Amino acid sequence: MPDLFSLGDPGDSALLVTLPAGSYSVVAAANASDAPDGVELVEVFDAGSGG
Repeated sequence: MPDLFSLGDPGDSALLVTLPAGSYSVVAAANASDAPDGVELVEVFDAGSGG
């Protein structure tokens, strides 16, 4: 995982995948005991070279 995506907390997670161009959606569900208030954050980045 590139340093740009370093994780600062043991509860953090990341997924780095290569997808073909297109439209996508995200479905996120927290474990109720870990996040009883139901707050989640999903961020999507283009991790390409940017060249």
